[in-house]
Order: sequence, then C-alpha cells, then structure tokens
Amino acid sequence: MTDAGRMAKANGEFHAGPDATARAEGAGVIHDLGNLIQIANSALNLISRSGPVRHDEALLTILTRAKVSLERAGTMVRQTMAQATTGVASASMASEFAVAACLAQIKTLMTWVSEPRASLTIDVPADLVVRCNPIDLQNAVLNLVINARDALPDGGSIAIIGRAADADSGAVFLVVRDDGIGMHPDTMARAPAPGFTTKSSSEGHGFGLSMVQRFVDEAGGRMHITSGPGLGTTVGLQLPGTSLQRRHPAAETIGGRDGRQR
Repeated sequence: MTDAGRMAKANGEFHAGPDATARAEGAGVIHDLGNLIQIANSALNLISRSGPVRHDEALLTILTRAKVSLERAGTMVRQTMAQATTGVASASMASEFAVAACLAQIKTLMTWVSEPRASLTIDVPADLVVRCNPIDLQNAVLNLVINARDALPDGGSIAIIGRAADADSGAVFLVVRDDGIGMHPDTMARAPAPGFTTKSSSEGHGFGLSMVQRFVDEAGGRMHITSGPGLGTTVGLQLPGTSLQRRHPAAETIGGRDGRQR
C-alpha cells in the first residue's frame, strides 16, 4: 500500500464497507500520480522560461503540447480521486452539455495527436446535447482518434461527426471515422476486449477501445464498429441526449460506409 493510501485509510477518509480498502489503495496511487504530474509540470514551466527555449518556437510548441497533456492528466486524476473517495460511479456524475463545446476543449490535443499523419475534421452541430460524464466522453473520443491515427500508416483523414438520432428518443450519434487500413472481421470482433491489440507493446496495451466500451455501457448507450480491409473504420457511439433535441439532417448516414459491422 502506498503511503498516501495508508494515510487516507488511517484518517477515515473513505466510507466503510467491503470496497473501502480497495478504494484506499486506488486513491493512494492516484494521489501519488497527481504529485508526479505536478512535479513534471513545474519542470516544464522552468524549462519554458529559460533563455534558449523562449526563442525557439519549435521547442516551445513541443513543451506546450506536453503541458496540455499533463493538464489533461491532472483533470483525470482529480476526477478519479473524487470517485475513489466518495465511491460515486462515473456515470452518476453525468450532466447535460453541448457536445461541440465539450470537444472544443480538447480540439488542440486531438489535432496534435493526429498530426502529421492525418487531417482531422469535426462536424458537430452547436446545439447537439448529450447526457453523460463530459470528461469520460472526451477521453473516449481522444482514444478513438488515436486508434484512427494508428490505422493510417500512409496518412489519411479522420472525421468526428455528431447528429441527433430522432426527436422522440433524444439519442445522440457520435462517430469517429477514418479511411485507413480497416480490420478483418475476426480482428473487429475482438477489438473491444481488454488487452487485445494489434500494436507492438511499445505502441499500445489494448485498453483504449475497451475503455470506450465501458464508458458507453455506463452511460446507458451502445457502441458499434463498422470496418473492412481497405475500407477504413467507423466507430459509432449512441448516447443518451435530451427529449428536446432537434434532429439534424443525415443522422442515418453517419454510421459508416459499406463494410462489416460488429
């Protein structure tokens, strides 16, 4: 057990119950990660203020990307700590919000992870409203964009498209589509399984798509994958929205192109 975990448990910061020890362990680890993120962020701030770096635009761009990524990691740490200390599930932290505004917060980060291999476009109406955990949605889309980028070894395009499903259910369709190498049916069937990956151990650990699946399940939605060799891949997320949702044109066309669907 980490020192932070022992301290939290000793101080009675966690609710009693069978999961108390596990939450204390997890919160201790996350707390320690938060400290490491702060140290790394402080180091980047010091480096960015040094004379040679301040006049090197290329280095400043790299440092800025690193700082944005660390800030993103810090946000995830704070959310995870809140869940660990209260025992509140991520899905219960859901709220209604505009998808476009939510994705705009990570647009720069998504563009960075796509470049220079792929071009990224986002087509989401400003009034498209979804109900889920906003941080979890951002993490899910970021995971899908990274997967799409990795499916474009020779370059290509990635599109994020959002539409309202219909006026009655208020459901939202959110799609991440690439025109990359695509997947064989057997690979597509196994893709969401935790730990399954077609990448080398240095490139990935096979948990990105499984985390997306978990997010969708907890949000009360569905995920479907359409793909085929040479046809690219489309990952569609159907998520709860609001009954006041205005239906947008062509919602039925964003599910994917010809190919095998899982």
